[in-house]
Amino acid sequence: MSFPRRHTRKIIVDGIVYHWHLNADFDSRFEAWIVIGQKGNAGQLILLDPYHPGFVIGPRAVAEAIRFARAHGWQPAIPGKPIHLGSDGTRFARCPMTGFGR
Repeated sequence: MSFPRRHTRKIIVDGIVYHWHLNADFDSRFEAWIVIGQKGNAGQLILLDPYHPGFVIGPRAVAEAIRFARAHGWQPAIPGKPIHLGSDGTRFARCPMTGFGR
């Protein structure tokens, strides 16, 4: 997947470059995800649910989601089904609809 230029941001986590994207109209759609992927790899993506009231969208939350996913088996260099994460504002968890891996 290639990330669109608009509303896509770069983040460096533990020395690795990632891109993350959220459409500007996410607050009116209620079906958007923050999409996170490693730059230069067309591998597995993270789909992060931005709608919990305690979740604050920003670089800090994205970096924490990346670290959580890496610690729980996310492999951004290997193609596979996206993983879905949610947060209550204090911790991350897999969304019940999917798990890690393929």
